[in-house]
Amino acid sequence: MNKAIQSMKNLLELSWTYSALCILGVLFFPEYVAPFLAIASLIFAYRDAKMRKAAFKVNTSGKLIWFFIIVVFISIFYSQHRFSTLSTLLMWIIMFCVYVSLTTVLTGKRRLFQFLVMLSIVFGIIGLISILEYLGYSIFHFHYRFLQLWGFIDEQVYYFYPGEMHLYNKDLRTASAFTNPNIFAEVMLFITPFALCAVAKSKQKYLRIITNCGFILGVIGFTFAFSRASYICLIAIGVAFFAFNPMRLNKRKYLSLLTLCGVILVGLILVPNVYADRMATLQPEEHSVSERIAILNVSLEAILEHPIFGYGAGIQNTTQVFTSAGLPKTIPHAHNLFLQLVLENGVLGLCVFLIAPIRSFLNSTLITIKTNAYRCYSFACMCSMAMFFLFGIVEYPLLCPKLVGTFYIMLAISDATERFSPDLTTIVTWKENK
Repeated sequence: MNKAIQSMKNLLELSWTYSALCILGVLFFPEYVAPFLAIASLIFAYRDAKMRKAAFKVNTSGKLIWFFIIVVFISIFYSQHRFSTLSTLLMWIIMFCVYVSLTTVLTGKRRLFQFLVMLSIVFGIIGLISILEYLGYSIFHFHYRFLQLWGFIDEQVYYFYPGEMHLYNKDLRTASAFTNPNIFAEVMLFITPFALCAVAKSKQKYLRIITNCGFILGVIGFTFAFSRASYICLIAIGVAFFAFNPMRLNKRKYLSLLTLCGVILVGLILVPNVYADRMATLQPEEHSVSERIAILNVSLEAILEHPIFGYGAGIQNTTQVFTSAGLPKTIPHAHNLFLQLVLENGVLGLCVFLIAPIRSFLNSTLITIKTNAYRCYSFACMCSMAMFFLFGIVEYPLLCPKLVGTFYIMLAISDATERFSPDLTTIVTWKENK
């Protein structure tokens, strides 16, 4: 225990640690605090780089994302809601600090592992909050506002927001430190592979306890968001884990872990629970399903009118598209990553955006298949980006600063893993990054 405390003290003396904590704070604190934390992370990253006599680092993915940011900037000139477009542009630019900070401070394998341990702790804390929210609401019958950690503060802040905000969900779906159960589920799902990686790479006993507790609390907690797509994605992560075996488990441990997962799965099937009830609502006549079908039809018709450049970045533009077609004002986006990007920035914007995450996914897959040293890290990056695309079929995972910040974290870790594997020929790279 003394060794663990001393290690923590040594870690807190480093500037890069504060940069990492600010980045992780983006996941925990409210949306309107996230941009300030992103900027703070850049300041601490600068101090760390200065001490090492280094400069800010922007790798290939970061450079590719700037082409998309340019497309968003251009859309200001033809957008009907320029305030919404400008807000979206500023969100992408300011949250880019998260990417720059993380790629700058992740200078080696040791720091990468330490960051993932810190990420797993935050993952567990957010999950624990969700568990407490669920128990408080379902057992002790607390007010539905209890399902959202920052809800009381959000009410005061968003009172001055010019757009329309729908903060509370009165169904039994927790949101933890987020404004919406779906946003909660998306962020937690995207960082689940990294929390699993921290568990796999932990060797010391105290680290194994910390990372295992964080992972278990996080996974249990975010299932109370009752996002059906996240359940499917979790199963996909499990299948990928056993297919790629990133921990290089021997046959005995491999079969033991497989048996444990099978027992858990059988238990979930045999014991009646709210998860099964939630999955049973996947029927065409269910409201959310029929609503998404209506959104799909309206979106396809709207895209045909402005296929190349779209209607301009920002959800107010897409909200106008939906309301003009007779859909309710409570629908802010297309509930689909690809449809939303085409609606906002056209086919051009979609193609420009997809270059960076597809490149990240392909390189992570290549590293997972061909190397051993960073196999576990690249596997986490591969799964995280795959979940981003998979969840993007039913949601828009770039809606707000916390989601964009999470996306930048995924890109930065992927770029760091690629950078630490210099002997590997990746899919796309630029000369100065080799």
